[in-house]
Amino acid sequence: MTRRWLGGWLLAGLALCLAVNAWAHYPFLRYLNDSPPYQPAPAKFDLEALPDAIVPYYIVRPLPTLNSAQKPESLVAQIRQAAEVWNTVRTSRLRLRFGGIIDAPAGAWPTGIYIQFAELEGVLARGGPVTLDTVVQRGEDRFFPIQTSLIELPADLRQWSIHSDEFFLTVVHEFGHALGLQHTSTSSAMTTAATRTTTRAKPLGADDIAGLSLLYPAPAYETRTAKIRGRITAGGAGVHLASVMALPPSGDAVSTLTAPDGTYEIAGLPPGLYYLYVHPLPPAVNQVLGPGDVVLPADPGGNPVPAGPPFEGVFYPNARSTDAATYVYVTAGNVAEGIDVEVNLRPAYKNYSVATYGCPGAYCLQPAYVNRSSRRDYFLAWGPQLTAGSEMAPGLSVATVGGASLILPQKTKVYQPFGPDSFSYLQLYLSHHLLSGPGARHLVFRFQDDLYVLPSGVHVTDSQPPSIASVEASRDVEGRLLAIVRGSNLLPSTRILFDGVPAPSAGFDWETGSLTVLVPPAPSGHRAVVVALDGSGQTSLFLDALAPPVFEYPEMPGYSLRLASSAPLIAGTDAMVEITADPGAAFRAGWTELVPSTPNVTVRRLWVAAPNRLLANVRVSAQAPSGAVSFSVVNGLRADPVGGSLQILPAAQGTLSAEPNLVNPDTGRRSVYPGGEAWLSIPNLPGVEPAEISIAVGGAPATVLSVSGERVHLKLPAGVSVGPALLNVTVRGQPLPPVLVALDPPPPVVRAVTTTSGSLIPQRAEARRGDFLVIYAEGLGETEIEGVEILIGGVAHSSIWSYPVSRDGDVRALWVVVAPNVPAGSSVPLIVAASERLSAPVPLAVAAD
Repeated sequence: MTRRWLGGWLLAGLALCLAVNAWAHYPFLRYLNDSPPYQPAPAKFDLEALPDAIVPYYIVRPLPTLNSAQKPESLVAQIRQAAEVWNTVRTSRLRLRFGGIIDAPAGAWPTGIYIQFAELEGVLARGGPVTLDTVVQRGEDRFFPIQTSLIELPADLRQWSIHSDEFFLTVVHEFGHALGLQHTSTSSAMTTAATRTTTRAKPLGADDIAGLSLLYPAPAYETRTAKIRGRITAGGAGVHLASVMALPPSGDAVSTLTAPDGTYEIAGLPPGLYYLYVHPLPPAVNQVLGPGDVVLPADPGGNPVPAGPPFEGVFYPNARSTDAATYVYVTAGNVAEGIDVEVNLRPAYKNYSVATYGCPGAYCLQPAYVNRSSRRDYFLAWGPQLTAGSEMAPGLSVATVGGASLILPQKTKVYQPFGPDSFSYLQLYLSHHLLSGPGARHLVFRFQDDLYVLPSGVHVTDSQPPSIASVEASRDVEGRLLAIVRGSNLLPSTRILFDGVPAPSAGFDWETGSLTVLVPPAPSGHRAVVVALDGSGQTSLFLDALAPPVFEYPEMPGYSLRLASSAPLIAGTDAMVEITADPGAAFRAGWTELVPSTPNVTVRRLWVAAPNRLLANVRVSAQAPSGAVSFSVVNGLRADPVGGSLQILPAAQGTLSAEPNLVNPDTGRRSVYPGGEAWLSIPNLPGVEPAEISIAVGGAPATVLSVSGERVHLKLPAGVSVGPALLNVTVRGQPLPPVLVALDPPPPVVRAVTTTSGSLIPQRAEARRGDFLVIYAEGLGETEIEGVEILIGGVAHSSIWSYPVSRDGDVRALWVVVAPNVPAGSSVPLIVAASERLSAPVPLAVAAD
């Protein structure tokens, strides 16, 4: 398993520069001092040194050996989609971008993640940071910048289906390591495969999201989450590397590890009620590692700090069951302090790992999903000490957290599928509260002298998994390739994948229950495995894994691609690249990537201007050698070379380059609009007067208002279309390389804020913390409601309900609950943000408590 190898590899690669104290959402880190309070410095990518906070990843040749049913393009697609999982974390700034299939770079490797295929013994895969820079301090944030991370997958994949959930989730897991995350015990993506309960339909847990967001936070992230702090002791002494887990009655767990003095902080918690569960890490599988197969943390001198001894698992404050436990209530932006637990030491580990299996069809599989409307209202559990022969272990009881579902002890039995000498499983039956909803249930395994909790140990649903009976090719009126997907338990919200690539919905037939989808591009004759994902986390592979449906592509049109750009690229600068294709190409956002032939050129942003036209901004490394760079386009399941190449030239002294991200002076965000004002950065700009700079945006002249250092203040032309626009800058008669700038629609406008009774704020009423407010906002455009954020006094809020209130749908009502950490005052600013577009602040009267 991954954990068996990962720690030893990191120990070899980082022993001289990095100490690891990481579990759950704690990263790889080193203590900078050797006494309390401890000062950790994590390992993470330096987003300030990476354009647009993008970490590129590359697949390194040679590619692995595949069986006859698997194709390289399918492997690449699965890896791309696994990386895309981490891009869905809205509360993190970091984004991953595919850099292509390359030969191993000679000399120093550019910053990024490199995926290699190697001979691996005893493990499925391995990954993590391998080269770090010296510690960096930015404000209060101190960290070791990751220069390169490696992911290694088997060189021979003939015995491993690359279409399986197991392969996909393993790659997701390894990307997490490469980004700086360690293993967790919360059943999330960063849990090892034995107790992981995520699926392709729901690949991340709250712990994974918190981990990435704490390493690479988006603005205002900490204002919407909470923290729990305390200390874990035994006989008054701190217990090192105890796992402390916050368990909501329903929902995903979030956890952390204790410092050498037993102190801990669980951060990134959604507001609400939590049980606190404390348990020891499991014994190491790899004997060169500490418990839980983590590399032991080191002091500033590089000496490993040993973990504390085993102890009995317990709920806060010192309870053996949730009935006797005390809730911890946390609110956004605040910390629950002093949540201390005294534990009892024990000589050895009791139970430290339980795997659960659901049985939706002809076979049982991980994770455990139970359809409460079917007769199979049971699941299986396996782990050390659960059974004694054909009987349940003496003194063992199994329960759930929260009461939404209950284990029926009178129906519990031991299941031995292969005879009395085979593995023994507990077969556990559930009963459900009448008013309970579907979702994850945490399992509590209580022994006479110990306690073990498996977070999200069983998922309760109201339906069977989706199943695909047939996939039939079709065409729409435009000649685009479609597929009609028929089967059972398919809904309009069901997502369809072709070899992992999403196929957008083109319609749903309620009469037949069939989905019509737009088929992603692939070579003629390609055979793609088709998978359906539902909203509960189930996939069609729960039922179809042994014989998944396959779609064979008909004859596909050929087309050639050409570079429409011809200007050379200058080392250390940004430039625009244009790609055109013959009719028949089907470029689409979410399918299409532009891939340079060298890691020294990275794509900063890509626009699909038309089904056969791409526009992109690229950054050329200052260390890029002179020579030619070519491009290819990865589109769905096909990859095509682009005809032609561009020359990279060394930068002459004084070469200037415009930064393509224009900044709105009013908001500080990277969102500008036609007719508005913007800041343009030109690094190394000499002292010039406004009259010495001319700027055109989209072919129309912009007005230079002022110049301050490297920053130019300008007014954008009003008649330019929204979308990518060509930026041409001339400084003292010298043209800079053209780049593309993104022009957004104007920012949203807050028309009114009322209470739920309709009283205007602040004219007729004050808002109070905990109140419902209705915000009427215009100009949100096509932004999904998940991308809309309401900032009240700098505290981030999400809308709990939204609906249009104008005929054209441009004015929407947004319902929010005022968070308890919003500051009081007569003029607290309220801002509606649609992605990077921020409204002008509206004063809000907020009453003091």
